[in-house]
Amino acid sequence: MLPHKNSFRIDKDKVVYILINYSAYGLNFLSGLILARKLGPTNRGIYAYLSNLYVVAAFLISMNAKNASSIAQSDLIVNSNSEVNKLKIIKIYLVAAAVTCILSVIYFFYLKNFLDTRLVVIFCLANLVNSLLVVIQIHEGMLRTNNELQKLAILRFLGYGAPSLIVIVLFFFKSVEIELLVLAQSVAVLSCFLYVSFRLKTSVEFSMEKFRENAIRTYVSTALEFLIYFMPLMFVSISEDFAYIGHFVIAFGYVLISETYYQIIESKFYLSLSSSEGRKSYNAIALMKQNVRNLFLSQLVFIPGAYLIPVLYGTDYSESTKIALILILYRFLIAIVKLSNIYFNLVLKKFKFPIIQNSVHVATAMIAFFYTELFTGRTNPWIIAVIFSSIVISLLLFVLLNKKFSKMGQ
Repeated sequence: MLPHKNSFRIDKDKVVYILINYSAYGLNFLSGLILARKLGPTNRGIYAYLSNLYVVAAFLISMNAKNASSIAQSDLIVNSNSEVNKLKIIKIYLVAAAVTCILSVIYFFYLKNFLDTRLVVIFCLANLVNSLLVVIQIHEGMLRTNNELQKLAILRFLGYGAPSLIVIVLFFFKSVEIELLVLAQSVAVLSCFLYVSFRLKTSVEFSMEKFRENAIRTYVSTALEFLIYFMPLMFVSISEDFAYIGHFVIAFGYVLISETYYQIIESKFYLSLSSSEGRKSYNAIALMKQNVRNLFLSQLVFIPGAYLIPVLYGTDYSESTKIALILILYRFLIAIVKLSNIYFNLVLKKFKFPIIQNSVHVATAMIAFFYTELFTGRTNPWIIAVIFSSIVISLLLFVLLNKKFSKMGQ
């Protein structure tokens, strides 16, 4: 794929991908209204708390399989030869299953101290289904590198939309109970697993060694990206009151919609760099500039929509508009960094650089946050922390990439 082609061009695959994702977000919005009305503040808080634990478990259990699979698949495309010792998914799954069982036991003894035992047992049993995530993410990584957007869209719809559909069904049957909602998360994982197992015809051709090596090399940087992604929520939870957190959650949900096009750009970037032409220095420069420009344009579209939040949720949520605009800027800046990390991992094989870069990002944000919180007396210190750290890292990255590309072009 030549870099001068405009990846922002709207084609059938992109349209289908966006429409399927937005239908899932629409269901998510509707289910969110149902949960807010039916559960009440306390149960809604318990459900959100358990959902966050579920997300943490999902990250740990998947063992960085998506990134490892994407890089291994890209190397396979460049070398165009299948490996002899092919990855045996069942071996990876058994490891994930063991990790899942350990996490469920830990969660049980931790949660039983302050939650109903019946609810804790149901949650821990539902968490066991997370072991299937490693299989899902291996296939998702290959689909991402191969730029198979429609299949990726279906996976994302099942992941985001299935729980929302269950909430809507429970609403019609007047059975919106927290125990059943916890099970809805595992239904989403199970539906994705059934799709990749029985509907996808994707064979694994890369080796176990390549997969394991890529998983280990990129794990720390991926974990730091995960932390960077949730840093605003973490800082807000520390410094703000419950009313402000409520505004933040509404804005955070809206910004998830603005990230849909990034998945398209990311997949196209993987595909472009998975060719010998795409890995040449002059093409790499063009690809980076092109994708950053397209990313910027995609985010501009969502700025006016942020002003509709008070219209949809009520004037009490006008603060959410400002928060959403700040989060859009933050996500745009860290998305640039994520694209650069793909280049360092995939092409240059400099796996330590993203680790250093993300570590500096986290450290800068934490220093800025605690300095602002403890010594300046400013309100909403999370804003200064996340924006300052992301701008610093983006500027540093720009300087380093310019030097790198200049040397390669000489």
